[in-house]
Amino acid sequence: MIGISLCMIVKNEEKMLGACLESVKDLVDEIVIIDTGSEDNTKEIARQFTDLIYDFEWVGDFAVARNFAFSKGAKDYLMWLDADDVLLPEDRDKFLKLKQSMSPDVDVVIMNYNLGVEEDGKAKVQFRRERLIKKDRNYSWVEPVHEYVEFNYSHNILQSDISISHRQRTNRITDRNLKIIESILEKKGVLNSRQLYYYGRELTANKRFKEATIAFDEFLLKDNNQSSSFYLTTFQDLYHCYTELNDKDKAIKSLLRSFEYIPPRAEIVSKIAYFYKEQGKITNAISWFQIALNLTKPTEDLGYIANDLWGFIPATELSTLYLTQGNIKEAVVYLKKAAEFNPSHPILQKLLLYIKYKIGQFPETKTLTS
Repeated sequence: MIGISLCMIVKNEEKMLGACLESVKDLVDEIVIIDTGSEDNTKEIARQFTDLIYDFEWVGDFAVARNFAFSKGAKDYLMWLDADDVLLPEDRDKFLKLKQSMSPDVDVVIMNYNLGVEEDGKAKVQFRRERLIKKDRNYSWVEPVHEYVEFNYSHNILQSDISISHRQRTNRITDRNLKIIESILEKKGVLNSRQLYYYGRELTANKRFKEATIAFDEFLLKDNNQSSSFYLTTFQDLYHCYTELNDKDKAIKSLLRSFEYIPPRAEIVSKIAYFYKEQGKITNAISWFQIALNLTKPTEDLGYIANDLWGFIPATELSTLYLTQGNIKEAVVYLKKAAEFNPSHPILQKLLLYIKYKIGQFPETKTLTS
């Protein structure tokens, strides 16, 4: 059975760290904690789980800190988590089975990263990340912010269905990453393609919308070979920026422009539908939600997936929009479709009751009335 070193970098994580380590303490063989300057009880909490705690002077570079953490791991495989990550019970079971059965020839294990988990355990947003790294391959973390492990895709990569669940922080310092990127720009005078993308994202998060549009345009002008998720989020952020700048024409054109770079995605198409819905153009909105509903969910190069936009939300919106037009028959059709994706969602019961009010009886749909 393979050995696993969990290697983490932390700072002021007293509210999150305990739950994270509790969820993995019996799955890994050692826990390495790199503290970059905590001023709370982070290290005291860490000591309840491990003696391998190291102080590391923060140098404004996450990759440097991550590489230091990996250098302290002694087992066959190195694993990383952030303090606000956990493994839920189902994924703990999967993880243990993987550990017991995985071939030592595997170089990298890719897992799901779930952001925002519903009560039923379903992720609101999901993407893929490298999570277990074979130590003797000597892969390195790169990029000072939004860092990642640079590995060779021709090596033995295992695609796993295990999910790491990310919990929402309440105390995120929103300008931290922005300052790191701006320091790179100040020192070098230029940003690479990936850095430009994240510069635009961080500017957007910090409500510097005009600057963000400039950064994104520079990113798109470069000779890029990036993941489709970069383009997906770029055009969504451009839409948000132009909406905040009260330029609706550029906002909608930003979404339509995405089709030059990536195939239609439900995340983009649904946003176009909402644009027309907000304009009161119901027929247009219906057309775009129908397109979104009929798209095939990608299985490769996932980037990120907003799961409910691939079926449930478009079907629910179509049911609602047909109700506004008085078309009860079509409203019921799409209500049933929505129930195929998430039959217990409370909004479906509200729609069902409204339809009963309009026609005097429940429509024929056992899924919703049972």
